[in-house]
Amino acid sequence: MADTYYIMYSPKNEKPEHKQQPEKIQRRRKRAALTADMTQRIQQYLNESKSIRQTAKLEGIDESSIRYAIRRGKIKNDKNQK
Repeated sequence: MADTYYIMYSPKNEKPEHKQQPEKIQRRRKRAALTADMTQRIQQYLNESKSIRQTAKLEGIDESSIRYAIRRGKIKNDKNQK
């Protein structure tokens, strides 16, 4: 990847100084807020033995949102517990 340089002039001296452009920061989206209605549907899918991945795809949210809700106790997933 080629480096990008910008020439910056300062008012004190007329010599240009070269500064490298800072890298772009990737920002993460916020976690999907699970509504009570959505939580009930997710719980129903999990009770029907659907996987977390399938459930997330059906609801149009990320898997991590469902896993987070399971860790917090808002959703129960007895499928993988012994």
